[in-house]
Amino acid sequence: DNIAKEYNIDVNRQKFKGTYGEGFINGEKVMLLKPTTYMNLSGESVREVVDFYNIENHKILITIEHGSIGGFGSHVMKYLTDNNKLDTGLKVKTLCLPDIFIEQNTPDKMYSEAGLKAEDIVEIINNLLR
Repeated sequence: DNIAKEYNIDVNRQKFKGTYGEGFINGEKVMLLKPTTYMNLSGESVREVVDFYNIENHKILITIEHGSIGGFGSHVMKYLTDNNKLDTGLKVKTLCLPDIFIEQNTPDKMYSEAGLKAEDIVEIINNLLR
């Protein structure tokens, strides 16, 4: 939500078993998707996007989890590997909370310590595009 807000991307369209929006970050077209399925079925949402947009033509795919490793990003990676979607040179990055203790604080400060603020994620995107 923070990335969508910072880059004025309206994530309010319903399709792909989720809510999504399209826009630009630093001149690159992006899609932000929030699956509305149960977490263990979130790969279905991503599969619909991959099939609809022919993901082989895209440069990068980033998943972001609010929790620890083993959730949404893992389901996406399983789908991509099961369907040979990584054989195309697609760069994939799964982001989640690091395995460290983070003191209770404001969400902004905790995301900052975790390296998951909007500007951190945009930096990761820019590094992947290089």
